[in-house]
Amino acid sequence: MFFRRKSQAPVIPPFNQRVAQFWAWYAAQAERFTQTIDAGSCADLSDEVSAKMAELLPGLAWVFGPGPEKKGGHSFTLSPEGNPHRRLLTNFWLAQAPELPGWTFYASRQPSPDFHGGIQLEIAGQKISAEEIWVTLHPQRDTQLINLSAWHPCFSELPENAAYQIIFILLDEALGEDAVENHIGDIHISNDKLAKSVPIHELREEVESICQNWEAPDARGIYSTYRLPAPDNSFIRSDTLVGSTRHRPLINEFLSEGGRIAEDPIAGTGAQFTFLAFDTDSLPKGEEDTLRGGLEAAIDEALTADHAGEILGGAMGHNSTYVDLLLFNTTEPTIERIRAITQRFGLKNPALYPFFKCDGKPLHLL
Repeated sequence: MFFRRKSQAPVIPPFNQRVAQFWAWYAAQAERFTQTIDAGSCADLSDEVSAKMAELLPGLAWVFGPGPEKKGGHSFTLSPEGNPHRRLLTNFWLAQAPELPGWTFYASRQPSPDFHGGIQLEIAGQKISAEEIWVTLHPQRDTQLINLSAWHPCFSELPENAAYQIIFILLDEALGEDAVENHIGDIHISNDKLAKSVPIHELREEVESICQNWEAPDARGIYSTYRLPAPDNSFIRSDTLVGSTRHRPLINEFLSEGGRIAEDPIAGTGAQFTFLAFDTDSLPKGEEDTLRGGLEAAIDEALTADHAGEILGGAMGHNSTYVDLLLFNTTEPTIERIRAITQRFGLKNPALYPFFKCDGKPLHLL
């Protein structure tokens, strides 16, 4: 990938090519998969699919399952396993899915169709039944999120992280990863069973009732605005005055760690979180928003034409302005397209920086 020294870089196929290869493979096998599952031999496919996943889409969990009730057939689900960075990859994967007879595809874990109060988990020597966990819902209309207070008689005896682990596991079972991400806000472990609470296995109906009149979240994500309380020049982006993003976890992590995040959560996938930085005075006074909007539109058009990447947001700082990207292809043709756009807009000192440090060196585009 372009941020690593050539002498150290493994040859990693771009993520968009991996996804295309996956769907070509799956389409060729779909009828055989259907026949095998219908014959009751789904387990026979495990090694084959796991090997293909390790080859093309490493780090993502997968599962076969039933299709939706009204459609029938079978489903294939990818899960980022709660990792918000990998969730953007599964969303891209799903957007490229072909129409295959008898198949439905999901980019996150779905609610368990047979989730009930009798389900038990054992952790830290305690057996916890779902019917014994009660939750109180606190809807926040301004944020369209539901905060939860959860109680179980044994929670006071468990380490706090164990209690939260139980809640997150059961929330995914009850609601599915989409609903947890889109609708659930803060979660609080309570030492008291609160009034107006419901058992966790009945939570889905309560959440659906609350959310039915709320605005549906954009499939690409909701943009949020952020500011730095005391902009400075201690590291790249620390001069930020105001920014907007549809992937807040990335921004929060980068800024809280002072731009020095060593571990890349999507390493080895052929995708890269990066941002374009250039001198703010490249944008004439009074026209900053207009010209930056035109720049982002040009980059978006160049990247989406062949599924090479997408824009996640951007920011403006005292010294530099930033455009945040998730690249699904980091090969030279993609970089050359971005370089050409920076030249067309006359940007000063344009460079691409990795959000996750790798070797920490930017790629200068002049």
